[in-house]
Amino acid sequence: MDKKRAKQIIESNKQIEVLYNNFPVWLKKVEEKKGLVEVEDMINDKTIKVPANQLKETDLEFEM
Repeated sequence: MDKKRAKQIIESNKQIEVLYNNFPVWLKKVEEKKGLVEVEDMINDKTIKVPANQLKETDLEFEM
């Protein structure tokens, strides 16, 4: 995924499933200059910063 798409997902009215290392994460913020995305690990509720290109969007999405 690129940082532009990450930003679109954050701003979306839909809940779109995104994976980091095959685990679901919630996108919180994009750091444009660094190309990092702040995400919350949905399994253990930890917040981490990861490279946007290591995030994978799935086909699942839900209305919020």
